Amino acid sequence: MDGVLCDSEPYIAEAAIRMFKERYGVVVTAEDFVPFVGTGEDRYLSGVAAKYEVAITLPEDKHETYRLYFECIVGRMQALPGVLDFISKAEAAGKVMAVATSADHKKFEENVRQIGLDPSRSNAVVTGEEIEPELCKRTF
Repeated sequence: MDGVLCDSEPYIAEAAIRMFKERYGVVVTAEDFVPFVGTGEDRYLSGVAAKYEVAITLPEDKHETYRLYFECIVGRMQALPGVLDFISKAEAAGKVMAVATSADHKKFEENVRQIGLDPSRSNAVVTGEEIEPELCKRTF
């Protein structure tokens, strides 16, 4: 999803920065999250928490981060250039549509809504919630 349909990284960083400040009084930066981009929000948040020695509470802190994130993206999230046209042409050609993301399903749904798509348009969706963490550590 990210980097293909839209770019949510600035907004999830903004939300996570706010969460750390509001819940823990800790000032973190967008750069702190860079090593954890694409790893899913549990690792995204816990990685930065470890750096600052903050004992975060998952899933509560992730829930709060998503609440802030959903506020951040309203009217700001946009499809990447050419995405909407490409999807329309692919659907018109009868192509099967699938989306994969390390994010939770609710983030997928809200992102695609914000860029003007109906989440049900995808024939298949795989989210980070469906992947076993141990699978991600295997070398193929």
